[in-house]
Amino acid sequence: MSGLNRNRASNPSTPPNALRTLATDADRYVREGVARNPSTPLNVLRTLATDADRVVRYSVAESPRMPPNVLRTLATDAEKDVRYSVALNPRTPANALRTLATDADRHVRYGVAANPSTPLNVLRTLATDADTYVREGVASNPSTPPNALRTLATDADSYVRYNVTANPSTPANALRTLIADADMFVRSSVRNNPSMQSHREANRALNVIFHRTGVNLRPSEGLLQPNLAKVMPQARNKRGVQNKHPIRVSENDENVNRKRRQTEFLRLRQGARNASNRAMQKVKSHLRHPAASVTEFLRLRQGSRG
Repeated sequence: MSGLNRNRASNPSTPPNALRTLATDADRYVREGVARNPSTPLNVLRTLATDADRVVRYSVAESPRMPPNVLRTLATDAEKDVRYSVALNPRTPANALRTLATDADRHVRYGVAANPSTPLNVLRTLATDADTYVREGVASNPSTPPNALRTLATDADSYVRYNVTANPSTPANALRTLIADADMFVRSSVRNNPSMQSHREANRALNVIFHRTGVNLRPSEGLLQPNLAKVMPQARNKRGVQNKHPIRVSENDENVNRKRRQTEFLRLRQGARNASNRAMQKVKSHLRHPAASVTEFLRLRQGSRG
């Protein structure tokens, strides 16, 4: 019977009245299933927030439908697992997150550091936390301000720096620092950062503009170049003046030019074949007429060979 109740408690299709009944079941796993069920009414969740079992309260605290006032109450729970779940919940109010940011348990502080709803001043404070695990959470949070990410980019711990490279909010100057990092995993992760990819796309667009128009639109400091296939130090613009900044040609640009040359070659070869076929048709038509002179036949045959 308990197995059937557990299945019903976690089933989103279970009617609300049945979930109210299951919320008072003696089996804690049944009550946990009700707490995690997205169809559970809010008044039932409020009741389960005061459940005697910490696992049930933990499940209630991570619900995306939990009202802020209930989360504020759970933020002072005696169990660190419950406080950790509250710290990770994006619906947790800012004042509760500020309280949890000073929690004695490092996992709770990590939850606050990784929460995208955490206030910026709290993230700046946690960026200097003594625990590496907490700083890793700040480094991976997309809401972390750029100045905090610049600081974390020079962190002594390689895991912190690695999380900075994976953060889409990391500024370009911090990535420039990390691209020469001593750790090979950090250097490898820099290439996959969305900011680096956007720089590469912009660089390809500038290459196309230069090759088609001869106009160099590069900024004075140049763009970030993580994956360069070739450097052309003698590139010149339309006026014949050597550019101050060399033009970088990526592998993608070379592939495009190679395909264009192949297409042009195939077009010319097909044109030559068509001309030869037309000449042979003329030769055959003269052979079908006995009055055609031998001289005309030889002239047409010579033309088809050319």
